[in-house]
Amino acid sequence: LIMFCRNQVKKGRQYDCRLMLFCFFFLFLVSSANAQNYIHYTTDNGLPSDELYNGLQDKKGFILINSKDGLIRFDGTNFKLFDVDDGLTENEVIVSEIDKQGTVWLSPFNGSVCTYKDGKIENASTDSILSKINRRLNKIDFVAVGKSTSGQAIFFQRKAKKFFVVDKDSIKEYKINVGYIQGIF
Repeated sequence: LIMFCRNQVKKGRQYDCRLMLFCFFFLFLVSSANAQNYIHYTTDNGLPSDELYNGLQDKKGFILINSKDGLIRFDGTNFKLFDVDDGLTENEVIVSEIDKQGTVWLSPFNGSVCTYKDGKIENASTDSILSKINRRLNKIDFVAVGKSTSGQAIFFQRKAKKFFVVDKDSIKEYKINVGYIQGIF
């Protein structure tokens, strides 16, 4: 770059040289300002599972990750694994969604629904709303979890051709009368 500028000055093109030096200096500043340190977590340095599905951030700032071994909570430094010993109905948590009240709705692979809130897992045996929801679910069909535009939890079962909307303590069930459903989210 310095040799190029010397040649440009000799040719009377000082403007080109100054512009090039400015651009180089600007690019250097931008690239160094955006440099970030990343930590690659694996099971060797604390990550409890090597098969992760998706994740979200709760209202307290925790990162919650669905995995084949349970729900993983990450506080920025440490991982905590929630599994069947903590109240999940099955370790493999496929999908999660957070509603407007801050409840994280979990869909384990076994066709049930659980929740996570304030560091605790609830299931059908510990929560009356979950008991009502799980009694209505078709256990042979995976439960997709989503959120309405108003922040309500929505559960969808493709084979059963129905979905549920949960708002606080009420559950509304809707039947879908179509031949085939790929998804509603």
